[in-house]
Amino acid sequence: MFDESIIDEYKILQNKDRRKTIRIYLFVSLPFIVVAIPFLVLYNKGVWAVTMFWSFFGTALLMLLIFGLMLINHAGSKPMYDYLYPKIIDIINSETKNNLHYESGMDKKSKDFSEYELKGGLFIKAAIHTTWFTINFDKQDKQIKVASLKIFNRGNKGQEYIVFEGTYFVFYTTNNSYFQLREKQIGKPWHKHVKMKKIDTQDDIKEYIVEEGTGNNFIDRRYYDLYDFLKQREGRVYISGIPGEIHVALDSKANKFVKAIGIRKISVDKLFEVQQRIMEIIDLSDRIVQIIK
Repeated sequence: MFDESIIDEYKILQNKDRRKTIRIYLFVSLPFIVVAIPFLVLYNKGVWAVTMFWSFFGTALLMLLIFGLMLINHAGSKPMYDYLYPKIIDIINSETKNNLHYESGMDKKSKDFSEYELKGGLFIKAAIHTTWFTINFDKQDKQIKVASLKIFNRGNKGQEYIVFEGTYFVFYTTNNSYFQLREKQIGKPWHKHVKMKKIDTQDDIKEYIVEEGTGNNFIDRRYYDLYDFLKQREGRVYISGIPGEIHVALDSKANKFVKAIGIRKISVDKLFEVQQRIMEIIDLSDRIVQIIK
């Protein structure tokens, strides 16, 4: 069960993170204020001094206003993924038969999940891959890794283009072939050293296998069954097979873990929501194993 001490500690950590963020915002704004000071001294020297002063000082004020509005709903990722999630995982382990091993993506000592994810060849390597956290566990004698993952690119003007944001699964199996299943309009395989070709046996799915002479020339029916099952959950579905592993990526709100929670919104009910979403993903992993075993 949850108690108020978890919430109290979380608020302390969020306030600490907020103060750090405020210092960063002030540091970014400070150069504009410093440059504006000489023009304040020369304020009565002419219109040019007035213009220059308000150009720099006004920019600093505008930046601080924007930063202030951003801080209203500020929710730091580090307190969420370094403190709150581990606490909830410990509670789940104590109340259930699950033995979940949690690794925060904020921890520099933890192994970068992209090393596992990129092997699946589902997403382009030349993008920014951010792992919030990874959970490792076993289901029906199958080792499983589940990660909360975001992949994105930045445009010339700094705008963010989301490639993938959702939950990524790695199932360690006896699969011995390369293949991929994805929606018709979504991308292609990104394997670096494996050449794949497109086949057409389904109207609504992109299907890829390795070129002739290098592996199986078909995709096992159970993976089509898995695709159909996952499509019932809404959102985009990606499935990749590589020797010894099956990778599944689910991109939709229904398939995401709860993100960082702000101080104003944290409550026991929110903690239960985080716990419930974790259990839903763990149960989904069990269903997937039942289909592909």
